[in-house]
Amino acid sequence: SRFGLYIPRDGAQEIVLPQVEPKAVSYVTAYPAHPSHIAGDIEFPAHLQYVVPTRDPADEQPVKISVPYRSTLKQFQARRIGAAGNSIEGKPVLRETDAGYALQGTLLNATGQRLRNVYFIYHQPALPELRRDGDQGADVIYYLPSWEKSQSIDLPTTFDRTTKFIGLPREATNLSGHPEQAVPLRGQLGHAGQEEGWSRYWYSSLKNNGLGNQTLDDLDKPVSKAFPMMSIFGRLPPMRNPPNGQPDRVEVLRRGGRDLDCSSAIAAGRLLVLAQADGQVGLPFPLEVEGDKVEGSGMLLYQAILAMDQIALPPSTQPAVAGSTTAPAAEPAVPPVPAPVTPAAVTFDPATYAGPLNTLTPAQRDEVLKWRRDQQRQRQQNRQSPNQRQVPAR
Repeated sequence: SRFGLYIPRDGAQEIVLPQVEPKAVSYVTAYPAHPSHIAGDIEFPAHLQYVVPTRDPADEQPVKISVPYRSTLKQFQARRIGAAGNSIEGKPVLRETDAGYALQGTLLNATGQRLRNVYFIYHQPALPELRRDGDQGADVIYYLPSWEKSQSIDLPTTFDRTTKFIGLPREATNLSGHPEQAVPLRGQLGHAGQEEGWSRYWYSSLKNNGLGNQTLDDLDKPVSKAFPMMSIFGRLPPMRNPPNGQPDRVEVLRRGGRDLDCSSAIAAGRLLVLAQADGQVGLPFPLEVEGDKVEGSGMLLYQAILAMDQIALPPSTQPAVAGSTTAPAAEPAVPPVPAPVTPAAVTFDPATYAGPLNTLTPAQRDEVLKWRRDQQRQRQQNRQSPNQRQVPAR
């Protein structure tokens, strides 16, 4: 957590972070601002030194630091491991279906705050048959504009087939939209070498304008791009140049806030929930100065990591052979029924089959999966924007 602390007193002030978990690393230290983020002259050229003690993780005492003050405002960075009170609760499930994977489960907003700009992010693996072709799956992001406190949401109902896909504001249609419209959205994060999904929306305002380095500081906007990008920075694909236009790609740098990155949780198969408390709220953790509780308000950002079970389809099974299991093998009670030999009976069309896959033979199941894989690739090509399609030369 990062916060500014104004104390209208002079002299050493003891700042205490109580109720921390023993055998865990918690600390309070000065905020290490990047040099490029520091502007203006130093108001007090005569620096006063102070010591940040190294705390023993086995120590059960509160975290303490003594800082010299001269009726000034100082910035701090704190890491507190301990009881945080209410949070986002639930048990999401990633279930494999005949058409792919589906996010299921019910989540509860138990934070005690009304949340806005809520993102549900997870990695959706490719089907085993598609992995053989090099498909490694994709990161999927669902967006919910608001989430009332103590409200439960059913993920399959909230995000169904009618949910719009993420797009640019100039491309908004009845099938695609953008967060500024305050509607639920869905889409992939995007792959390297492709202009698609959420990365395309986030990068659209970061293109090179020829004016040098730019800083994305939009936490005061109705919809922030910086917070979700910093939260999954390790999963972001590199920006690409347009295929037939002026090169305008830039390198996205993070000169601070590296501790916000939760990319490893997505890679581990967890569900990452990002949200922002609506309005100004109080400190989410206890803080004391010289024994007095610190009161204050500010912007509260949530990063909740939930364990997510992955349930695969049951293995394919062969139909049981009709016959008796108690009669001697030499004299079956019910003779086996000969299989039909007419051409119409042995013909199998994967394009028209709509039943469950576990009732098919392995060969028939491979035919159905190959046909569905080809159809999925064709739909992905049809969804590409016109400037991404290859137009044959005339």
